[in-house]
Amino acid sequence: MLIFFPSVGYADGAAPGLAKCNAPAADLVAASGLDLTDLTQGDPFYYTSNIEPRPTTTHSDIPHLPVYAGYMSTNDTYRFVNIVEQVFTLIGEGKHGLWRVQENGMVREYRRAGKPGLPANADVFDEAVQQQIAHNYSHYLPHESWAGYKLPNHQVDELGLTYIDLPIHHAKYGANYAQAPMVDLPHWYCTLSSFRYPYAKKAIDFAFAQQGANKIGPLGMRAGLNVRQNFLNVLHLKLFPDARSWVNVGTASEVDWQAVDGGDGRGILSI
Repeated sequence: MLIFFPSVGYADGAAPGLAKCNAPAADLVAASGLDLTDLTQGDPFYYTSNIEPRPTTTHSDIPHLPVYAGYMSTNDTYRFVNIVEQVFTLIGEGKHGLWRVQENGMVREYRRAGKPGLPANADVFDEAVQQQIAHNYSHYLPHESWAGYKLPNHQVDELGLTYIDLPIHHAKYGANYAQAPMVDLPHWYCTLSSFRYPYAKKAIDFAFAQQGANKIGPLGMRAGLNVRQNFLNVLHLKLFPDARSWVNVGTASEVDWQAVDGGDGRGILSI
């Protein structure tokens, strides 16, 4: 792996003291004028910021492309995301815990704040409750933040059902999954981001907006990744040629790491 660091050039030669490897970081930042919390200054075309008027293409009429960089962390473990020349890279730590999940073709919908819920014995297929399901429940409540989530053991309160489980063939989802294959494969997941990934949001949102995102293959469909109510966005990743996924086939106290070849067609990586 090659690691490149940005360098700072000065018109009148090297600035005094900046060549020292042990120079305090605060002195480096103050002398260079850089804001190291955001090298792009919110401008994905920051590399042309010293040119007026700002070019949008090279001399060969090749369009300039946006650059994004950021990071996510969980438990002080960091993963770095970068987008350069329409290539998304994710580099993180070598070890991470995974949980095995088996989808069952269902979507959990949570009651909106302040809305009346269905009675505990309600039939979610009853025509009389379809409008209430459509307007009072949702699979995604970003504006409610953590409060939108309801614990499994808190299914009923004074307003009725706090959440309901709907099959993917329910009328609320129309015919979106009429041709979907049977969900018969498990998947493994891990928590990758900080809450709403604030330091990588521009990079991640840009990646999810590309045409290459949300392209679910046959294995992903059999694991239920095509159910957009459960997986808002999916991005298929490929390992670097010399990379491997490692699995502990031992125990927590006596580990036995074995490499898994991700290129043998038996598994895929997605974010």
